[in-house]
Amino acid sequence: MESNKKVAESTPVLIVGAGPAGMVEALALARQGIRSTLLTMYPYTAHTPRAHVINQRTMEIFRALGIEESVDAVADPAEFMENNVWVTTMAGTEVARISAWGTGPNRQRYSDASPCNMCNYPQHLLEPIIMKAVVETGLVDVRFGHEYLSHAQDEHGVISRIKVCESGHEYSIDSSYLIGADGGRSRVLDQLGIQHEGVQNAGRVLFVWIEADLSRYAQHRPGILYHPVVPDGRVGLILVRPWNEWIAGAYVDDSFDASNHDAILALIRRFIGDETISIRIKHVSPWSVNGCSAPQYSRGRVFCMGDAVHRHAPWNGLGLNTGVADAFNLAWKLKFVLDGVAEPSLLHSYDAERVPIGRQVIRRVGETTAQMVNLPASIGNLPGLPVSEMVLNAETLFENTTAAAERREALNTALEPLRTTGFNALGAEIGYRYRAGAIIADSTAEPLPEGHPDHSYRATTWPGARLPHVWLETSRKRLSSLDIIKGAAFTLIVGIESDKWRDAVASLPPALQSVVEVVQIGGAYGIRDIYGDWRRVREIGEDGAVLVRPDHHVAWRAMAANSVQQLGEILSCLIGSAPRQEVATDDITEPRYAPVAATN
Repeated sequence: MESNKKVAESTPVLIVGAGPAGMVEALALARQGIRSTLLTMYPYTAHTPRAHVINQRTMEIFRALGIEESVDAVADPAEFMENNVWVTTMAGTEVARISAWGTGPNRQRYSDASPCNMCNYPQHLLEPIIMKAVVETGLVDVRFGHEYLSHAQDEHGVISRIKVCESGHEYSIDSSYLIGADGGRSRVLDQLGIQHEGVQNAGRVLFVWIEADLSRYAQHRPGILYHPVVPDGRVGLILVRPWNEWIAGAYVDDSFDASNHDAILALIRRFIGDETISIRIKHVSPWSVNGCSAPQYSRGRVFCMGDAVHRHAPWNGLGLNTGVADAFNLAWKLKFVLDGVAEPSLLHSYDAERVPIGRQVIRRVGETTAQMVNLPASIGNLPGLPVSEMVLNAETLFENTTAAAERREALNTALEPLRTTGFNALGAEIGYRYRAGAIIADSTAEPLPEGHPDHSYRATTWPGARLPHVWLETSRKRLSSLDIIKGAAFTLIVGIESDKWRDAVASLPPALQSVVEVVQIGGAYGIRDIYGDWRRVREIGEDGAVLVRPDHHVAWRAMAANSVQQLGEILSCLIGSAPRQEVATDDITEPRYAPVAATN
């Protein structure tokens, strides 16, 4: 490795993979002044729609990175995502419809939870927006058509071997850290010797990108998912752009020829149910059904994220969003370590925090998949039943008969979890909490949401939770509580009785002062709690404090000023300059470190 270093290029961070996770990692680092090299074997950004649901948490991250407005200006708003629909065919009988993605009866709780809106925007259009921002920073060396081959690491850094795809020329890059954001067949993860756990290759699906004007069948019931209640139909539709671009998801067996466009068109036409509709296939992408995640995301100086470490079906729209959150979690930690203000041990918290979230996502999507399978069965449409009988079951569902009434009741029962945890999973989207890692627990019991934690969201400053959003005001302008958190330091949020906290920060050693900024909410001037909403959710006294990490998650809180003397110890512990007591465990969902005792 030493001989390679003599001829290698050098970069603080090498990022392999220029999908959403990789680009957000590069952008977040650049916003904090950290240079990186971002490379991909492909000639440019994504050329097919792929992921499309952009949830509120991702939009909050985009807001922090300065691209929320650019995405919001071109994406389809929540009104176009309003319904999930189950039909025999698009032109045939509608069996069920539910409000989804924070619309309908869920609209207010989604609106209250975040300053940002959920939206629908396909990945091939989203990626150029992120890439433009990445390039404009001037701090990211972007290389298309460069393929990662392998790496070797030691305590000093990582040497990666790279190939220029067009010429075949190979070269080396020396980096302090290597990021594997290289997708579902991650070579970086494979090089680490880490294997996924869970369900893999459980089925084969073709994602067929088509042009077809279906406004007649979709515009009056706008949504992004249209599902079959005839399982043997094997096709559903995903909206790409209203109402003439779609992804047809076709479940096929291994013998199906994905290059046979006539056979694919026959499947799609059967689900649309209108032979007069013109259909043009733009692209066919085969993929395998998975529900698996990596038991660890890092080893040494190498960190993986996104589809490289969690792979699952598209239900719940969590894939892209979870990868973006992975990137945002890691970026500030790399910044602190590269700047020398934190010990490398801070980076251990990436696994401790993100691995359990990946597992939560796999569980959530697995449950939703089972619920989706249950729905056709609820009206009697079991696999193997003749298609004609399945259609008849749907068409007679609303007759005034005892048998139909029983099937309607079964259908409503099957729909209920889809109305909540299936497609309005606010808790899973923004309410997840870190229970180990770069957080310091207090002595209070965890405040739990009412109802299922994947569906329900409870605003709290409990350490590990995302800082609650409330609207504040400064200089006659409205801002979110999330807007006061900046990417280069911890934010110590204090109240009107702030003097003791300001004095405590002023007395810290310069190294610790550099990683914390004091922000006061309340009082006659500055940031005002105009509606009293911060007072309602802060869960601390007016002389208390909430310490928030650059990624918006609460690191620690003090109920009152009698904890002020702990601030230096707390910060030292968080950035790794004070020892933590190691906890031996084989289960990463348990705390990797015992929390430092804190009194309030």
